[in-house]
Amino acid sequence: MAVQMNGLDQNTVNAWQNSSTEKNQDLRSEFSAAVQEIYDKVKNGDTEESIPIGGQSFTVKEWDKMMRRFDRIQEGIRESIEEEIEKRKAENEDRLERHKAEISKKDKESDTMELFEEIL
Repeated sequence: MAVQMNGLDQNTVNAWQNSSTEKNQDLRSEFSAAVQEIYDKVKNGDTEESIPIGGQSFTVKEWDKMMRRFDRIQEGIRESIEEEIEKRKAENEDRLERHKAEISKKDKESDTMELFEEIL
């Protein structure tokens, strides 16, 4: 027969104490790991403040580096768009010149035909 203590038998009390001890050990190991991580960061000089942005976190240096990269990519896209606009303008101007030349040629042919008809 199990010994009762405040409505709990001895086995339940032992199990609760063991689980409490295990939890304390887990907390101690997590705390030790966090302390070690901080120590390593201080030792390596990686102690910059980290700012959470969305689902990520960036230090000021990381943020600046990312923004410089973003700016370079954005500038490249802008240049590509400007080149495409210039290319299309040149194509349109060529097309317009060819069209004007065709109209001029047709006008000359038409004038020649009118003269021909007048003569006949």
